[in-house]
Amino acid sequence: MAVKGNIRLAAILQKRMGKIKEAGFIPNAEIGTYKNKGLVLDSFPDNVIGNDELVLCSTLKGKLAQSAGKSIRVLVVWADETPVVVDQVEMVDES
Repeated sequence: MAVKGNIRLAAILQKRMGKIKEAGFIPNAEIGTYKNKGLVLDSFPDNVIGNDELVLCSTLKGKLAQSAGKSIRVLVVWADETPVVVDQVEMVDES
């Protein structure tokens, strides 16, 4: 029974992803790296979004101050054409 459910779910997801691709869908959330000079998104690693072109959530400002200029991984949500850096993200340690 579980196998049939997985196959059905995969088919639905594949069909919806095709519709999104046809519509020219742009993701609403992305992962990137925040550095002193700005934001680098994983989807566009050669482009830097300057600090004057993005918005930081107030809870993140303290974390950036503590990072002492190091690069940190962040979650970015798009509000129309403005990237909003929401929070720091980290990989899960499975050990």
